[in-house]
Order: sequence, then C-alpha cells, then structure tokens
Amino acid sequence: MKIAINLLPFKEWAGGMVTYIHNLLYQFGRIAPNHQFYIFTREQVLPHFKFSYPNFVYFPMPIKMRAIFKRIVFEQLQFGFILDAHKIDVLFNPTPSGPQLWRGKQVTAIHDCAYDRFPEEALTKFHRIYYKIIFPSTIKKSTYILTVSNFSKKELEEVYGVRPEKIKVIYEGPPRLPQVDNQEIEKLFSKFKIEKPYFLFVSNQQPRKNVVRLVKAFYLLKKEKKINDLLVLTGYRDEKRVEPFIKKELNELHKEIIFAGVVTRKELVALYKKSICLVFPSLYEGFGLPVLEAQSLGVPVLTSNVASLPEVAGKGALFVNPYDVEDIARGMYRIATDKELREKLIQEGFENIKRFSWEKAAKELLKVFEEVYYEKNSPNK
Repeated sequence: MKIAINLLPFKEWAGGMVTYIHNLLYQFGRIAPNHQFYIFTREQVLPHFKFSYPNFVYFPMPIKMRAIFKRIVFEQLQFGFILDAHKIDVLFNPTPSGPQLWRGKQVTAIHDCAYDRFPEEALTKFHRIYYKIIFPSTIKKSTYILTVSNFSKKELEEVYGVRPEKIKVIYEGPPRLPQVDNQEIEKLFSKFKIEKPYFLFVSNQQPRKNVVRLVKAFYLLKKEKKINDLLVLTGYRDEKRVEPFIKKELNELHKEIIFAGVVTRKELVALYKKSICLVFPSLYEGFGLPVLEAQSLGVPVLTSNVASLPEVAGKGALFVNPYDVEDIARGMYRIATDKELREKLIQEGFENIKRFSWEKAAKELLKVFEEVYYEKNSPNK
C-alpha cells in the first residue's frame, strides 16, 4: 500500500502536533516495512521529520515558512497531480488541511475544535476565514476523521455534525524523551538562573492555555507568603493577547517567574525532572501531551477538570477548576506542601501511562488505512 503523509502545513518544529507526527512516523517505519510512505514536507522542516527507513520517500517542497498563500495554492492545485503520478492509495492529513480537488481516499486527523471554541486564537482574519472553509470541506472529503480522545469525538459531532461512525478515536502515547544527566541539568539551571524549587508550565501561551489565571494564582500564593518557589514558563510568549492582562503580576514577580522560551527536548526533560510538579490548567485540550510527559518522568501533575484532561490524566493528577484562580492556587499549594500527595500522584501517573502507547496508536491507524484501501479496491466498488 502506498501511503502519502501531508506535512506541508507544518512550518515549525515545536509543539504537540510535531510531537504527534514525529512519534507516528517513527513507529510506522518500525512496524510497517511492507508499506511505502511518501512524505511531503517543506525543505526547512525536513530534518525534523527525517528517518532512515528504506520504505520512506521524502518530497521536500521549496515553500518558505511563512508563505501560506503559496502553500495553499500548491496543496489545492498541484498536490493532487503529484499524488496521482505516484498512484497513492491513501493520503493522511495530520491537520485538517488537504487537497480538496483530489479524488483519492483521505484520512484526516482533527485533534480538537479549538479554533471554533476560541476563534480569537487564529492568527489573522484570513486564518479564521480559511479554517471556516477548509475544516468542513476536509471533513466531507475524508473517508474517516481521526481524533485523539472521546471528548474531541463529541466536539466533532457537536460542532461539525460528523457522523459518529465516521470518527475513529486513537489515543496518543507518551512521547519518546531523551536521557539527561546531572551535568546537563546543572548547566540548564545556570542558564536560566534557577536557584529554588519551581512549578513548571509546558505549552505555548495562547489564551486558552490559561497562563493569565496561572500567573494570578502564583501571585496570590506569593502575596500571602505561602510559598517561596519559582514559576517556570516554557513555550512562545504571547506579549499581545496574554501578558497585558498580567502586567502588574509580571512586574512585581519578575525575579520569581522565569520565561524559558522554546526549549530543546533535553532541556525540557531536565526541567521536568527537577520540578515540584507540572502545572497545566488549560481551558481546552483535545488530548494534553504534557500530562503524559510528566507522568512518564515521575512528575506530579496538576491540571484542569475540563475538556479531555480528566480522560487522559486518569487518577494520576490533582484536578482544579481552571476558571477559579483560588482553586488553582490551592492545588499548587497542596502539591508543594504535601509529600504524600506528590508520591501518590507519581505512582498513579506511572499506572496511568500504561494505557497509552505510540506503537498501539500507529497500529490502529494502519488498520484505518488498510480499511480504506480495501474498501477502495473492493470488487463491488
């Protein structure tokens, strides 16, 4: 079977979506040597998806990182001819952006309906219009829609009216993380001037990630002098949509809040390992990979009691109301001061991650591809 994978929308190499496809590609190469994979990506991001499997064929496209119009034109007008030329059996779109005019079989992953629930997070008015057009069209074109939680399945049914039988739920897995030694950890702490215990936030700073309430909760604990810890924030900063709402807190706590920015995988592991806990009070997640990352490393988790997070975190997390600053603060204080609670969360986390596996996810996705392929080649068709 010839399977094409559309990575053209990827213009960065950080974040949950990149982790998602990177782990699937790694598993595809291991468990599916009899299938041929045709991987279409941009030249600049190719090294981050490059594997040396003999059944992987790469097609690096000369599309600049920010050239969204050129990418859309290529994807909608030229891409289908290339797929036909290579006699592709199934096209997998890891994002809801695929060639609408191509008549071949497509399977598309839609992780959540975040841009419908939080339309302000679309970068520009053009992006909002594009998403409104492309999401429904891609859903209609795809034989199956893949999603990553039962929560997201219900969202797709509610927001887009997708038939339940058209949706396949395949959980993600704990990401493969590198090993780090004490010397690397000490080097990282020196780089970011971390000299005290700290809470760790792992994500970008989109409004739905709830950084505003997290910082306000941390500020509340500091003002009441309940803790003497730091807060470390990773990911891209949002200086326009987030930080104006916590300007006072950032000014007063400028020595207590560390902006680590986009970190390497090794730096991320080092930050996890020495943290008090992962604080992940997101308002909306289709899955929530940082939860599994933390649990796999033996780190306590504090997260939200909404969206997919209870489904994913299981018993291995302390849940809080993400809309309640005081509840977030109470949760942070409990984990920081209750050793027995931390140990319990760590052990429950180790048990919870046994439910998830990237190899299992890849095998289930391959079954979907095979189902589409055999349906396409059925003599009754």
